[in-house]
Amino acid sequence: MSEKRILELFNNVDEKYIDEASPQNVKIHKFKFSPIIVAACLCLLLIGGWGVSRFMQAPVEEKYYTTNMDEVLAAYDGELLAEKISYEDASDTNILLCYTGNDLPLSSDEWKTLSISASYEDYDMTLNCAFNGETFTANGEKAIDTIQYGDTTIQIYQGETTPKFELTYYAVFEYQNVFYELKTYSNDKECIYEILQAVLGANEENLESTSNGEHNFTEVLGYSDYYVTVEQTMPGFIIQKYYVEVDGVEKCIAQVYGYAVPEPEVYSRDLDGDGISELICNCMAGTGAERVNIFRNRDGVIEKGKLSYDLWDETMFPGITNRGSSYIQENYIAETNTFEIVYPTETGSETIVIEDMDMFEFEEFVEEF
Repeated sequence: MSEKRILELFNNVDEKYIDEASPQNVKIHKFKFSPIIVAACLCLLLIGGWGVSRFMQAPVEEKYYTTNMDEVLAAYDGELLAEKISYEDASDTNILLCYTGNDLPLSSDEWKTLSISASYEDYDMTLNCAFNGETFTANGEKAIDTIQYGDTTIQIYQGETTPKFELTYYAVFEYQNVFYELKTYSNDKECIYEILQAVLGANEENLESTSNGEHNFTEVLGYSDYYVTVEQTMPGFIIQKYYVEVDGVEKCIAQVYGYAVPEPEVYSRDLDGDGISELICNCMAGTGAERVNIFRNRDGVIEKGKLSYDLWDETMFPGITNRGSSYIQENYIAETNTFEIVYPTETGSETIVIEDMDMFEFEEFVEEF
């Protein structure tokens, strides 16, 4: 059927349009190709093809291994807690950086994770850092402790033992938009707290340089001829040891510590009235918790005492809301010659006052470190 016959079937169509639709009235326009137009089209095709190929090339995860910590820190734009850990004493340090892109980025915008492992004489450590929304999970385990450094909340978990070390702990927290997982492998349960204190807690720059307690005692634990050594093992962490000579042999009779500059808070008082003053120290542990240690001389045997109590004892701790170690604070108050235990409640905190040493448990002192 011709085009004209089809149009005639529509009675309401004007005859003028039917005539115009006749094949002999259809005009065919010829398009002349210009060399300039052809060249322009070819350029557009080439540019478009290159752009599509770049668009369809998805970024892949790359891995970069190094042992140069300075190289990594120099490439990071911001504060990274890894720079606060000392690697000089490490026997082996390995660094793995995972990032997205085709080349090693000069900035940290494309970093995904950074893993640093180091081996020391007494412990091994791994610090994992996750960037740009990456996180670490605790595998559904329940935290054994929760500690607070300013606005940073840290959950601590216990892992499995290793052939080399009995204790494995790891801490998970976020700091300045970076998610961290710190793992320690050691035989000392305080190891992870000490490292956390070093990277997040007090240091020489932000601690007030004040002299705490009393010093230059006429005698210590009944010994008038003694000397003191002071050592800073990490930023702000002071270990103070008291030495005497017994039968021609130098002996450490007390060891106190604390995150304080220049010295821990130490007092000498005769608490039990036996004529020999006890040595009392307010110590700040790696968790940020304050603890009281007492050293006493019992017929030439030096003993160390700590407060002993049950945090689940509702009669002693009515209304307690958190039993985590970092939430309980102990202090010796020299002005009143009493001890205080401060614990959290829903309305703030409550204070228990102890007037003697009955709640202290003593054992023979052994130099710890």
